[in-house]
Amino acid sequence: MTRDVDIVIQLKSRDVERVVDLFKDEFYIDEGMISHAIAEKGIFNMIDFVKDLDKVYLEKWIQSLGLQSIYKKVNT
Repeated sequence: MTRDVDIVIQLKSRDVERVVDLFKDEFYIDEGMISHAIAEKGIFNMIDFVKDLDKVYLEKWIQSLGLQSIYKKVNT
């Protein structure tokens, strides 16, 4: 079983370095993949190194980006 969290955000090219710096210690994240996703109006993935990603942990990151968050728990 996998536990996925889907987050929808609208990024601009100027945001790429900030997002990579914010998540690089706890996620596999690729700057080129993000830039490509922005250019193509597509998506990118981040793979977490954390075993138990929880709401509090996720909220910290969302707030540090200056974004509001909406949560919907999906049971699989």
